Amino acid sequence: MLTGPACPTKQVQPMPPLLRLLPDGFRSLPRVAGAAQIARPAGVVLLLTALLSAQGPDPMVGGGPGRVVPDEFHPEAGSGKVPELIDGGRVLVHLKSMPRHFNYLTENSSYTRRVSYEIHDYLCLRNWATWEYEGRLASHWDTEDTLALANGESLYGRVTEDGDAWVVRPISPKNPLTEERRIPKKNVQTVKRGTVYTFHLRKNVKWHDGHPFDANDVYFSWRCYWNPTVDCEAQREQQQQIVDAEVIDDHTIRFFLAEQYSFIMVAFDGFQIVPAHHYDLSDPDNPAYVEGIDTLGEKQGRFVNDHPNNVRWLGLGPYRVTEVNEQYVEAVKFDDYYDQENGGHVDTIRWRHIPDDDAAKTALLNGELDYFDRIRSEDYFGEYCQRPEFKATHYKAHLWLPNMQYVAWNMRKPQFKDKDVRWALAHAYDVDEIIDTVAQGLGVRVTGTPVYLSPFYDHSIEPVKFDLDAARELLDDAGWYDRDGDGIRDKNGIQLRFEYLMTPGNFATKIQSQKMQESFGHIGVKMDIITRDWAALLEKTKDKEFDAVGLAWILDPENDPVQLWHSISADGRGSNYPGYVNPKLDDLIGKMQKELDEAKRVKMWHQLQRMIFDDQPYLFTYMVPRKVAVSKRIRNFRAYGIDPGYSIRDWTLTK
Repeated sequence: MLTGPACPTKQVQPMPPLLRLLPDGFRSLPRVAGAAQIARPAGVVLLLTALLSAQGPDPMVGGGPGRVVPDEFHPEAGSGKVPELIDGGRVLVHLKSMPRHFNYLTENSSYTRRVSYEIHDYLCLRNWATWEYEGRLASHWDTEDTLALANGESLYGRVTEDGDAWVVRPISPKNPLTEERRIPKKNVQTVKRGTVYTFHLRKNVKWHDGHPFDANDVYFSWRCYWNPTVDCEAQREQQQQIVDAEVIDDHTIRFFLAEQYSFIMVAFDGFQIVPAHHYDLSDPDNPAYVEGIDTLGEKQGRFVNDHPNNVRWLGLGPYRVTEVNEQYVEAVKFDDYYDQENGGHVDTIRWRHIPDDDAAKTALLNGELDYFDRIRSEDYFGEYCQRPEFKATHYKAHLWLPNMQYVAWNMRKPQFKDKDVRWALAHAYDVDEIIDTVAQGLGVRVTGTPVYLSPFYDHSIEPVKFDLDAARELLDDAGWYDRDGDGIRDKNGIQLRFEYLMTPGNFATKIQSQKMQESFGHIGVKMDIITRDWAALLEKTKDKEFDAVGLAWILDPENDPVQLWHSISADGRGSNYPGYVNPKLDDLIGKMQKELDEAKRVKMWHQLQRMIFDDQPYLFTYMVPRKVAVSKRIRNFRAYGIDPGYSIRDWTLTK
């Protein structure tokens, strides 16, 4: 049971959270037994599909593995009409914020990642339709265990148990162990599972400048995570689980982990590879080659941080960047892409940077956008999407992605050090009203950062109840009250006043921030709204130069929580933005990292979620589907449950 201030115990709800998604006519249905406890994505999909089969497309489209139907929302879906498709063409995709650059190594931005899916490639990626990991630049990989012997020797291979002995069988190429060995258990200190990965790279891969891709590119990129000058704090801790690497040959590389690590595939998925012949100063093919350079030194690190190709990206993906300016990023099909079968159908992708959503809506109606994924609720359900000029060229869809919106409190600030203050602010914000009004009921409350449609999310935790009286009482008890009659609570000469940092131009975030400002005012808290463009906001957040900031996480089905919640990520430019420090949580995360049994990790995730919820370092708000507009000329549009929810290389244009 939770022990935080005013933390409610679990009660039977008249309407389970997932059933909030149903149209009003369905809310009178009797409760489906166990609905609130369904955590597996497939269970959620089956439940809602059964209830809504008569109501058109499943509202949980894109909500989990195995739920991908091409063109599900297209007006001609199911009509039997066969579209006339063309090869090539150009698509115009909205880009809300222009990233600083497109090197995900040093720009940990969802906007960078989304563009990178088309202009770059990775060792392996989670299949968006199945959620299973598949090889990309690597055709396959070998996974081996480490056997640490009592005499200090270590062996690696496939380790199995045989009575009073361990049997080690080498399976990767050039393994120092040339034959199977049987080691008595009394001579073994530890067995570490899944600690050696040998990746077999494809041999026909080229960088966009024609230079061959090989294992040296991968090795140098891994070294970047160990260079303290390279600006990769958001990813460094996870990537440094890989403590050693060796190049076996041009197309084989082996990685070693010090300990077994349950999130290692997430690390390989996010492993950013850069071209050594441009970034590695010790590579003779690099025009800036420096003989004898220390590749872990400051000069090399700054060279990576400031490289011009970070902007004019040179990648490995099916599309090659040809133009980057303040208005757009353009990429054309790369003819030498190694996987032509999945290399895309359109010739050109242009991501148009339009920071203001209203301006983007106008651009869409003017034929200047084919895809826009920031349709607000009142437009989605209202007049905008019913306008003849919209319906003539576009259709609407909504995609359930693993995301959650929140407000991060900077706990380094005196206003937010006290847990009672954070709980008071949570009580003072009516999130349900925002869902019912701004999101028009299409949304769910969240109480933590595990993915809502995964087994790792604990649905038994009740969201904080909106209660202004409870909020006032908590602040009074914590010694925050108005001593000078100016309407703002204070303590020790410090006003309970703060700046709320947000991006401009989004109607929903404007309404939410204004509602927070109004509600907090009712309890004697002054909130000043400050807007910054995405790049500036991200820099201030990374540098911890904020009081409170409104953000959203785009999540992997299972991420290592060290990035968001471990104390090691609270300093520097890590992603523990609140500066949350909890030694018990650090210990739990350490155990989660070594636990390879998913069922046991599920229980740990639930424990982690409860511990964090008790301390309220975030104001946890909600998860809403992404509401989008798609050009009717785009066919084979597929809604995936992993960000960004679509793959441009899937798309084919009609004549």
